[in-house]
Amino acid sequence: MRNCTKNPLAVVLLLCALGLKPSGLMAGGPLTPPGAPAPTMKSLQEMEPRTLIASVPYTISAPGSYYLSNNLTVTTGNAITISASGVTLDLNGFTLSSTAASATGYAILINYFEDITIMNGHIMGGVTESGGVFTGPGFAYGIYGGSDNIKVTDVTVSGVLFYGIYLPYNSSVVSECTVMTAGAYGIYAQTVRSCSAYDCGSAGISADQVSDSNGQALLSYGYGISGSTVVNSVGSENGPNNTGYGLTATEAENCYGYGSLDGIFASTANNCYGYTYSTNGYGLYAYDANGCYGYGGYSGIYCEGTAQGCYGFNYYGYGVTAHAANNCYGYSGASSGSATYWSGLYAMVANNCYGYSYYYYGIWVNSANNCYGESYNSIGLYAYGQTFAGKSGGAVENSFGYSYNSYGIDSLNANNCYGESYYGYGLSSTTANNCYGRTQSGYAGLDATVANNCYGESYATAYYANGLYATSANNCYGYSTSPYSNGLYASIAIGCYGSDYATGSVGIGAFIGNSCISSVSNSGVTHASFMY
Repeated sequence: MRNCTKNPLAVVLLLCALGLKPSGLMAGGPLTPPGAPAPTMKSLQEMEPRTLIASVPYTISAPGSYYLSNNLTVTTGNAITISASGVTLDLNGFTLSSTAASATGYAILINYFEDITIMNGHIMGGVTESGGVFTGPGFAYGIYGGSDNIKVTDVTVSGVLFYGIYLPYNSSVVSECTVMTAGAYGIYAQTVRSCSAYDCGSAGISADQVSDSNGQALLSYGYGISGSTVVNSVGSENGPNNTGYGLTATEAENCYGYGSLDGIFASTANNCYGYTYSTNGYGLYAYDANGCYGYGGYSGIYCEGTAQGCYGFNYYGYGVTAHAANNCYGYSGASSGSATYWSGLYAMVANNCYGYSYYYYGIWVNSANNCYGESYNSIGLYAYGQTFAGKSGGAVENSFGYSYNSYGIDSLNANNCYGESYYGYGLSSTTANNCYGRTQSGYAGLDATVANNCYGESYATAYYANGLYATSANNCYGYSTSPYSNGLYASIAIGCYGSDYATGSVGIGAFIGNSCISSVSNSGVTHASFMY
């Protein structure tokens, strides 16, 4: 190959053909920068223009975003008044306070405008509470007013004379806020989420929808929380005169209520706990209750409709009261000095339930199935159709009743039941089918007008205690150890067996007997003795 560098003219012609100037290859440009770099992004103020509120009182009269940069205090009246729609007020973590000698004015007053958001800060007054009386300096109201679509989030309010946060129901939302000491309402809005309101007068929280919140009221006829739907919340009321409610709702779910009158008062309660310390209210009152617990009052749980899987506990009144009780447990520890008719469980219909009462009926129903009733001083399970305005009934099936001093079961009709008593009748019924009655020291193991396929036992040592006592007995067995008594005693006995091993006793005593076996063991002698 030829060496082109030996021919300068050839190199120049080649560079010109490529459009390059030879001088550009030999000289560099200036190295000094033209000036400081210019901004290429918008500022926060340009992106979201905000207006600083540097002092109070202040009136917002135009839409926009407003903020605080330090704590602000008024000596009287309102701190901030909002007189425009479309406003965002960011307290920016700072506090609005008042030094008014007597509580007056609003920390934030919203006139009748809409689309307003208030967030991220504190409102502080000097009002305190003592014995249910609210007095002191500062603000009368925290945040108050507005029209539609008002939102308050992450704000604390303390020490106000009347309302902590009070917004209209028109699409208002209060979330993640706390109110401490408000003489009237803590929080009032359409929707309240993840909020707390303590040491409030008439109401802690009142809203259409309440979730994950806590509310406390202190005055008569007050309520901790009130709402249409209340979920995962706690309401308490500590007012005098036994007139208030812990939590009231159309529907309450996973809630706790403590009140001087009713712990929880709801149309429907699911997985709730209600407690009252009064004797004339209810631990939990609902039309329907599912998986709930109630303590105290006239009844631990009271349902006008159905109680499902509920537990009612009481030391004064009823444990559970319901039109229909399914899979429920009722306990009444009321003594004779408390009241007269307190039962463990009191219902029109009871299925798979347990009831205990120290002084009165363990279970008192119109009809019972697969139930267990127990009482110390009265009847274990009582079914005579006298519940709920005297509606007829009185049927007991597949159930057990026990009493120490009275009847184990007392009913109009008993089927496949077991009744036991220490000092009273084991089972007493107008009609008994496939039943077992046992007494340790009472006058009859089983007592019935008509007994079919039944077994009655008496282990009494006193005289005249029959194993089974009936007007008509069919295919029945009676056994007694009582002197001068009968294993089975009936006006008519058919296909029956009776035995009594005590002195002077008869196996079967009957006016008419057919296909029966009567036996007595006395000094080693077994004999039949009954009238045909």
